[in-house]
Amino acid sequence: MIFINTTKIKNMKITHYNDEIKIEKDAYLWRYMSFEKLYSFIHKKEIYFNRLDKFDDILEGLPKSAKSRILLLPVTNETFGTSKTDSDIIAEYDGWRKSKYASCWYLTENTSIQTDNSNHSESLAMWNLYANSTFSFVVKIPFNPLLKAISDSLNDIQDVSFDEAHYGKIKYESNPILLRKPNSEATMSGLVKDISYKHENELRFILSKSKKDSKNENGILLDIKKQFNELLEHIEVFSHPKMQFAAFEMFEKDFKEKYNINLQKSKLII
Repeated sequence: MIFINTTKIKNMKITHYNDEIKIEKDAYLWRYMSFEKLYSFIHKKEIYFNRLDKFDDILEGLPKSAKSRILLLPVTNETFGTSKTDSDIIAEYDGWRKSKYASCWYLTENTSIQTDNSNHSESLAMWNLYANSTFSFVVKIPFNPLLKAISDSLNDIQDVSFDEAHYGKIKYESNPILLRKPNSEATMSGLVKDISYKHENELRFILSKSKKDSKNENGILLDIKKQFNELLEHIEVFSHPKMQFAAFEMFEKDFKEKYNINLQKSKLII
């Protein structure tokens, strides 16, 4: 893991990878996490970007050409990478995946015809997937303020090895086919997933390193200390639906005193 902080480069901008895939103006981003990860976000004021080859999906981060070859092979999660053919594919594209880092968020948005906030609610499926104990939380942030914080941080980026930054909704397809846009195939590969992952309804921010500068770090911590106070007024934090009252009271007091965050109880009744 590394911190972005060395020598100044010219303004680094984050761009929407496909303007045709609209993000609604009222969009919210949610991140379900343990207390340790929440602490990194609200105390250390960092956003974690995971390297694409470290995700559970064996096809994560691979370009269309590699996915097409793999989908034709009789492989499973257990056997992938054990044959010479699989190993050749991994070796051929591994550099691409190791040069891409993603921060993944659950997305809710209302369509233009909706007049209420019916879609902006917690996901029980996401609690079950990403909350490893009742001492877990979800952070809810409007999309635009978070995009601004990341954009402003990247504008001040100090790491010369980063050369691209993108964001966008994940496109879910039964047989992933990368969208034909001017961006490079490698860049787009982190924004298309198999339809079996559709329940995650992801929006991702992706940082790209040049392959020659890619190291062996598992992830990157993006420093948002300068941007955090402005972002704080938009942040909501909810406790796990099954958190005991005594634990909630302890965290509620701690968050208010240390971070000026009003911890809220989960709205789910389970």
